[in-house]
Amino acid sequence: MREMIARTVAILAVCVVAALSYLFARLHNAPAPSQPGASSAEVSRPADPGGDTNRVEAPASAEADTGELRQALERGREVYLREGCATCHSIAGAGNPRYPLHGTGSHWEPEELEAWITGTGLATEFLSPAVVRRKQRYQSLPEADLKAMVAYLSGL
Repeated sequence: MREMIARTVAILAVCVVAALSYLFARLHNAPAPSQPGASSAEVSRPADPGGDTNRVEAPASAEADTGELRQALERGREVYLREGCATCHSIAGAGNPRYPLHGTGSHWEPEELEAWITGTGLATEFLSPAVVRRKQRYQSLPEADLKAMVAYLSGL
């Protein structure tokens, strides 16, 4: 009788742990909900057959310099991907959902974005020492790559 009770309790415990693990994973790995009232200049997902959901379209106000802007945005996206930023951040639901970057361009000036990327300035007051150390490796990025990433994040 004791064995039957112990076996039942063990099976129930495993089921509860599995159910809680599933719910936790669903809640924390779900794509970020789209925000109502978001402007088209934030994140624009083109309906191209390649399915590239991380591509950022140029804001409509910058149509005169579209070629240069697109090139800078694409280079910034490449730097973002190359440097592995998606291990900590997400854009358009791709990457770590804990720290999404959508809308950063409407919240921060380019100088502030650069400080957050490199873990300097005002960012050091808000980030943990471990995160500041990790971000400081971006201080050694070539200036063109850093500016391209700032442009990319500004376009979100």
